[in-house]
Amino acid sequence: MTWLQKQLGRSKLKGGVDYLIREEGGEDWMPLGNGSLAQKHRHDWVIVPRHRPNVPVLYGALGSRSEEEHIMKILVLFCPWTSNPQDATQAVPYIGQLRTPDMTTWREALRCAWMHGDGFPTEELKRYILNYAFVYCLPRSLQPDQELAANSDNEDLKDEVCHFDEDELQQATGTRVRGGGKEAANAAEEEDPADEAEPPATSTQHDLTVQMMSISHNFWLGEASEATEVPQQMARHLLQARTASESIADAGQLLAAAQASRNKRPADTEADRSGLDGTHHQGTANHLRAVSNRQLRAWLESREVRNDLNDEQHHFLKLVVERVLVEYNLMPAAATVRRSEEPMIWLLHGRPGTGKTHVLKYVRELFENFLGYLQGIDFQFTAFQATNAADIKGETLHAACGLTKYMDCLETACTPDTARRIAHWRWLIADEVGMISARLLGQVETRTRSTVPNAGQFKRDAMGNVRPFAGLNVIFSGDFRQLPPPEGGFLADLPAKLQAPGKTATGATQRDPLVDLGQNLFWEGAVQGVTELFERVRCKDDWWNEARAANDHAAMSPWNFLRVVDELRDGKLSEKNHRYLHGRPVEGCTLSQEERRSRKRLVDGPRDPRLREPKFVEATVVVANNDAKYQINKDRAKAYARDAETPLVWSVAKDKAGVEALQTQACDKEAKVRWLQYHDMDTEGLCGMLPLAIGMPVALTHHIDRSKKFLLKGRLGHVHAWEWQENEQQPSIVQPDGNEYRYVKFEDADWKLEGANEPGLYPVLPNSRTLKLDKGRKHAVLKVSRKQIPLTPAFAITAHASQGKTLPPGRTQNAACTDGTTQQMHTLQMKAVMLDLNVDSKIHAAYGTVVASRVRDISDVLILRPFPLWLFQRGATEGPSLLLSKLRGEHIDWQAMHDARWPKARCQNCKELKSWDVFAFAQWEMVRANRGGQCLACQRGSIGIKGPLKRSINATATLAKSVACSRCHFTKVEEAFPRAQLAQKDANTKRQCCACRLGATQLNCAVCGKRKPAKDFSPTMRTMPDDTLACVACQQQLSGKAKRLRTGWFFCRGCHESFPNKAAGNAVGDHCLNCSSRSTNQTGWQTCISKKCSKRFESKERGLCPDCRPRQRPPRPRKTNKK
Repeated sequence: MTWLQKQLGRSKLKGGVDYLIREEGGEDWMPLGNGSLAQKHRHDWVIVPRHRPNVPVLYGALGSRSEEEHIMKILVLFCPWTSNPQDATQAVPYIGQLRTPDMTTWREALRCAWMHGDGFPTEELKRYILNYAFVYCLPRSLQPDQELAANSDNEDLKDEVCHFDEDELQQATGTRVRGGGKEAANAAEEEDPADEAEPPATSTQHDLTVQMMSISHNFWLGEASEATEVPQQMARHLLQARTASESIADAGQLLAAAQASRNKRPADTEADRSGLDGTHHQGTANHLRAVSNRQLRAWLESREVRNDLNDEQHHFLKLVVERVLVEYNLMPAAATVRRSEEPMIWLLHGRPGTGKTHVLKYVRELFENFLGYLQGIDFQFTAFQATNAADIKGETLHAACGLTKYMDCLETACTPDTARRIAHWRWLIADEVGMISARLLGQVETRTRSTVPNAGQFKRDAMGNVRPFAGLNVIFSGDFRQLPPPEGGFLADLPAKLQAPGKTATGATQRDPLVDLGQNLFWEGAVQGVTELFERVRCKDDWWNEARAANDHAAMSPWNFLRVVDELRDGKLSEKNHRYLHGRPVEGCTLSQEERRSRKRLVDGPRDPRLREPKFVEATVVVANNDAKYQINKDRAKAYARDAETPLVWSVAKDKAGVEALQTQACDKEAKVRWLQYHDMDTEGLCGMLPLAIGMPVALTHHIDRSKKFLLKGRLGHVHAWEWQENEQQPSIVQPDGNEYRYVKFEDADWKLEGANEPGLYPVLPNSRTLKLDKGRKHAVLKVSRKQIPLTPAFAITAHASQGKTLPPGRTQNAACTDGTTQQMHTLQMKAVMLDLNVDSKIHAAYGTVVASRVRDISDVLILRPFPLWLFQRGATEGPSLLLSKLRGEHIDWQAMHDARWPKARCQNCKELKSWDVFAFAQWEMVRANRGGQCLACQRGSIGIKGPLKRSINATATLAKSVACSRCHFTKVEEAFPRAQLAQKDANTKRQCCACRLGATQLNCAVCGKRKPAKDFSPTMRTMPDDTLACVACQQQLSGKAKRLRTGWFFCRGCHESFPNKAAGNAVGDHCLNCSSRSTNQTGWQTCISKKCSKRFESKERGLCPDCRPRQRPPRPRKTNKK
């Protein structure tokens, strides 16, 4: 009995002691075997098959510490093996022989298992392991096109182009929107990483994009947009203009002429390339004109130049002329404005529309007409984007300097012809410098240093050191207060060495040296100065450029003018202008009703009559992201075809998946329909579904002709003609040589190809590009080959693409009359724009000024939907302002600036001086109230809780709320002030920062009227406004008195101290000015119940605020029973 009780007391039976497995297995199980190594586990485990399909999940498995360990686990888990050496065969080896002695690594063992057909039990399992290897980036030596056996199942994987039916094509006309919105964010569902071609979008961005797509459909495809006369007349005119005459005389000759033009290099003429191409071209002699000081001075001061340039523009042109005279030894350097013999490296900076490109035209005139310089040899105009380069008749920086888009492009030497051209340069002009990344500028500087020969006259200075850009004269033109480049570093960002200690975004070991090089060129003195343009020449509207200055002295300076566009630029849009733009009443407004109506730019809906005005019928829509742009282009293409009464056809991209994609993805029709929904920037510039209609405006998405025709990415044109083959889903004109093409008419062209009867007509061939489904990864391998026409509808663009452009003038439209004649319908002075300003908060603060500064007049702007005021009150980044101050030669106290932006305090526990971001919010509030606080390290260490030792601070938003101290006159963040100082009446003239307030040695008591030392006041009292101060002696007189006898005083529940009533921070009188922010309820204040407003207002009753009440629907009259 005792033995039985002891055995029953065990938690479980023990194999080999309490029971034995003697049978050799059954239909659904088998023992481990009779091997010596399996005997100790034979009675503990049996082998049971699992039903397929089954995904093996190893619970409790630890991550691998190395690649070798990971490969070893793959072999152990998925390769057949035996633990009994006597049972081992070639197909099922002993587990100790998975890696034979002659193999040095587990990678070699995995490669051996792949190459032999008996390495894995089934071909299906082998394919699973291969997919796993590609998804998790295991050894790249196992790629299927390198070391697979001849009998591998990968060699026959080939994809075919799909032909879609009507339902599938209808589904493909939609647009895939990144992210999943609020519902998907709440569900937290995981998506296939291979589908993430871009970084995941926030739910807010997704929802705003979907809303914008709905607005697009309602505005251009809804009931309100149908049967409108003006859009139909304009669309039909465009159609008639493209089909009125026979424009193609000889299609074959036209195609040959286009091919010959494409074979030319940029700006390729005998004169442009004389002496640089060896024996390929006949040598020519370039005649250089004689240059004199008097001649250049006469041109500079001529009436033509003086009348066409303002003072700032003329001053910049004078700097260029003087540098030319110094290099020609016609003027001493000491007599110039710069007073320097160093090559000129200068910044021409100005807000949008100030005429930067205009003054560069005179620089080109000086070089070509007076000095006889040649573009590409003596000087080079460049820009980052191809369209900006075409506007100034130059080249992209990449093409001019022989660079590619890859980070390691400097490892490959440029061509000899490019090297010889760079060696001859004396001037390099880079337009739209704000779009040039720091890495690219570092690459350009490195390329010039390595290319210009050491014998160059200006390469080295007097000390023998290589000058920046190898002694070239460099002109940068642009505006740093626009959208920064998406990658590669922003030139106007503070370099690591100038940032506050410990506030660098990334560690020094992680920074790109080329990014640091590019930034240091501007911050460390290589750029010698700046010429700033203030006068606007693009937008002439009185209110859109209205000056608002704080005082008359500020009004005298053009740079202090706060205009509507500049308020957006500075991130300080006023509530008054925000209400004007939305058509809301403005308190104290004295404008006429007509003027107020003209300032309302918000569209009232799809039935707004302004949408039917001719200039807005063909207006360009500027949006924040490519998803919305892609869908708006398709919607407006449908609307154009409907109004023009011309067929709309869809060119369907031809996609063929590569071997890697076929192995890891389901590349069926459903997947290819999904690929067709990606926007063109996700797919190497080739649209999945391209709508085409005769006369429809389009833009190039690839460079198709780099000659002087400048048919580069972004060039605008109109669809002219095509031929559509039966049962084909792409337009084509098939010639005897097998080529396919379609015609596009480019406006304002001064060239005409042979075989065409009119200028600007050009055949556009379909292009093939390889897009990658996993391009978000470091090593993308899932390739898809796409063939499509490199065009996109030109109805909408993104804010990034619109930078540096004034939209082109509109055209004079001729409408057909009923009697068959034509009459002039209207003339557009400038093409209009429609803006989307309701964007995600992660969009850069400069977005507003970029989209709003594209036009010349406020009447050419419409805003598609309401936008919140706070979105454009976040302030501007500090980098551009500091950089301009440095280039002006102004002194910058970097230590004071860092202290103003990152105030410090001594931790109450560790006694170390630390910045405010290492204190928790509540602790820093105590520091501001002079009550002392603990840093996060001490606070978490005292209670044994792990966590971050720094708070995440939005430096831009914090800087936007900076205010000036009335004592030291430094502008500091609000966190550097006691809350009581910010909350007092007339704080703009009375507030003092913590350093100034606590540094005072004498204070006046407002109760007894005596001036006493600061030590006679409590620590918290010292932070209060002057008219609320009470010394400790006056506070002690209250001790022991009843509450009814403490007239004029209240007790703060936050800091547990008595204060005069003037120091009360709320209507209840239970919190002081320092603690009132922690009181959630404020008596007498309500929040507007309108979801679109949510504004705080003073009232005893809840409901709508005074601004929303006039818009409230009037109450319905009550029904009465009176007869």
